[in-house]
Amino acid sequence: MTTDVFFSVLISIVNDLSQQLSSEQRYQRLLQKLRQLFPCDACALLKLEQDYLVPLAIDGLTEDTLGRRFLIAEQPRLANILATRGLVRFPANSTLSDPYDGLIENSEQQLHIHDCMGVTLYIDGQAWGVLTFDALNPHTFDEINARTLQTFIALTEATVKAANLIESLETQVKQVHQSLLPESQRVEMV
Repeated sequence: MTTDVFFSVLISIVNDLSQQLSSEQRYQRLLQKLRQLFPCDACALLKLEQDYLVPLAIDGLTEDTLGRRFLIAEQPRLANILATRGLVRFPANSTLSDPYDGLIENSEQQLHIHDCMGVTLYIDGQAWGVLTFDALNPHTFDEINARTLQTFIALTEATVKAANLIESLETQVKQVHQSLLPESQRVEMV
């Protein structure tokens, strides 16, 4: 990766923090940019919801992945990522099942992931979810610069926090606006 590519992606992600985007758009753009830096076949952003990890954005995985909910107790790789503070990389010969096997986009075959890594994202000191990277080539992540990766993990956490704050503020504004309307014009918020 060249310095120009690094800074181009960095600037683009930082610029997106100030753009008026939905959370879905924000997360999708983030993953697309991460794949520019870290060559892989797929990456995903999953949110922790009780005992499940729910995909909020994917890049390189089939669209139906977004409709899935991964029970952590049934997904040893995801459970391992959540249980570790820091990056987790699984060896190509790992016997742990991969939640994305057979879900690589644009693939005619049921291909199995051979290089996989992930990290738990923390927002305000609490585990929020995970960011995963997957590749068919077992040596894809051999040369990844750990400092560069850590930089973009921190940017991912900042993006998630910004999206959460924006959603919270939008909800508060709607509630205040709703409360200022005469009773006859109020609509029940769902």
